[in-house]
Amino acid sequence: MISLSVDNDRDKAGSLAKQVGASFPVIHDAGGKVAGLYGVSAIPLNVVVDTEGNVDQVILGANAEALKAAAERLAKPK
Repeated sequence: MISLSVDNDRDKAGSLAKQVGASFPVIHDAGGKVAGLYGVSAIPLNVVVDTEGNVDQVILGANAEALKAAAERLAKPK
């Protein structure tokens, strides 16, 4: 899992992840280049990408259950 922060202030990028003890990397994207590639139009927006780099699912909002289900589904051997 990777988090993308569009905060203008680099120091604020990932502050929430740090507060909750998340161990995944947070990428600072103040210019919105990466967000633009994925068509981000709302925050939070979760783009689930499979191991081949394909967008598997887009989850709008802070929906931990949907994220967990997507991660579990993609982690299953094919």
